[in-house]
Amino acid sequence: MTMTYLRPRARTLTLALALLLALALTAASAPLAAASSSQESMFQDDSMLVFGDAPSRIASTLDTLAGLGVQRIRVSVFWADIAPDPHSATPPSFDAADPNAYPAGNWTRYDQLVRLAQSRSIGVDFDVTSPAPLWATDSRSPLDLKSNFNPNAQAYGLFLEALGRRYSGTFVPPSSAAPTPVTPPQQTQNGGLLGILGPSPSAQAPASRTSSDPNDQIAANNGTPLPRVNYWSLWNEPNQPGWLLPQWSSYHGRQVERGASIYRVLVDNGVRGLDSSGHGHDTILIGETAPKGAPDRRAVSALTPLRFIRRLYCLGDKLRPLSGSAAAAAGCPLQNIRSVFPRLHPALFTTTGFADHPYSLLFAPSVVDIDPDWAAIGELGRLTHTLDRAFSAYGSRRRVPIFLTEYGYQTNPPDPYSGLPLSAQAAYIDQADYIASRNSRVATLSQFLLRDDRPLAGAAPGTPAYWSTFQTGLEYADGSPKPSLIAYRLPVWIPQPTVKLGHKMLVWGQLRLAPHNVAQAAQIQFAPNGSGSFSPIATRTTANPEGFFTARVGLPGSGQLRVAWTDSSGNSDYSRTVNVTVVR
Repeated sequence: MTMTYLRPRARTLTLALALLLALALTAASAPLAAASSSQESMFQDDSMLVFGDAPSRIASTLDTLAGLGVQRIRVSVFWADIAPDPHSATPPSFDAADPNAYPAGNWTRYDQLVRLAQSRSIGVDFDVTSPAPLWATDSRSPLDLKSNFNPNAQAYGLFLEALGRRYSGTFVPPSSAAPTPVTPPQQTQNGGLLGILGPSPSAQAPASRTSSDPNDQIAANNGTPLPRVNYWSLWNEPNQPGWLLPQWSSYHGRQVERGASIYRVLVDNGVRGLDSSGHGHDTILIGETAPKGAPDRRAVSALTPLRFIRRLYCLGDKLRPLSGSAAAAAGCPLQNIRSVFPRLHPALFTTTGFADHPYSLLFAPSVVDIDPDWAAIGELGRLTHTLDRAFSAYGSRRRVPIFLTEYGYQTNPPDPYSGLPLSAQAAYIDQADYIASRNSRVATLSQFLLRDDRPLAGAAPGTPAYWSTFQTGLEYADGSPKPSLIAYRLPVWIPQPTVKLGHKMLVWGQLRLAPHNVAQAAQIQFAPNGSGSFSPIATRTTANPEGFFTARVGLPGSGQLRVAWTDSSGNSDYSRTVNVTVVR
């Protein structure tokens, strides 16, 4: 099976996008909640891990991630890549809940990945998402992206059940089959993340590559049970037209938020499928929302995330349950909604957490946007407030955890059109870690991409389209490191890098690369301006599972700070250096 599939997540700087971004207000972060001591480090790079050249190279990528301190990988499970006859509008005759009823080779790339990850003690989050097989979508779609249009929720639930059965921890698959060739999804920035321009046109991604190295013939299925997957995400960015359509549709002459009502039923059936296969008590995330939205109301216009949440929970803009024609338009109960709605849609209230992709685009993580319905990392208070009000509208006091499952910054080089300087990427991912770790509601923060995507195949070099893929990696496309690789391994953030003489400076950091669940020593080092020679000025011992620490240090003058960690063999690693200033 050969798929041409574009993962649109827009950030190309067109005039329309630039005008919207100009509305952003640079401000200090909202007051932070109590700190988290158990925030998990997650990572996603489908091109390297799912569509990698060969098993040995996938294993090498996992080794790199393990060395960075990554605890879990987020993996896109594209429904159409596994389903039989995905390009046919006629449903095939098969038991969709039985993993053995699917083409054996379609599972292989996922089988080998979960085995390789387990052997390195790296957890797996399966994000089960579009494209859907055409036979499971609405054939009346007027749009080009038929594989995202009104997917059949019952079929989605059966697919989740098949996944749950296969990755139950007891399933022994038949002997290995070679992976079915697919075209790796080449992600582009055009028209997706903000949804301002609508979904991008399809682009032909480069063909899969194979290796003739006999050492790469790692059997995915070797007669032993596949590892259990116990962590799931239901769909990807359902408020974004590149993943779910229609976002808006006409109801009795007015436009209504159709994407939210479609997703509500996908969640119902997805959780039912996981429960039927013995995964009802696993970590199950809903939402996975894009952080921005569009102002217009077309089928291809992205819903802002907080508006999406309100309609998902059958709430009006004042966070009260819908009634009358508004409830009917949103597919909500017309009577006794406060008691009926939670019974009809229990998964919205009982799943583990809500996931968001809090991209800040070109701005620092502390930026708070003027649009009250956006949910970037500087606006997490808006997200938790909306979710808390949604739960309380139905009598629940639960404060649902937040999982930030996709985040990163585009860099220049290599992208001269919408990239940030390399030093800004390094600083901003550390600042994002700081913001997330200081919020007790945040359970996870994920970095998107280890290695930059290649430029868009077929686009003219030196054009914005050529660089419309993702360059959010910690490495360039050739594997050489960016400064952010060091910043990710050993994050450090100084909220106020200028202090008066005699005052102490707050230093926050994380020994991400150090062994977890073991106390470690972080040494804070200082070099005066013009010296370049660092000396220790403080040592702090981590007191939480993920290696976070804070220290207040006095400085003799202006210079540079860094954090050092020494492993059990005596080898030292260092954070990026931060310029600090002491004024009289």
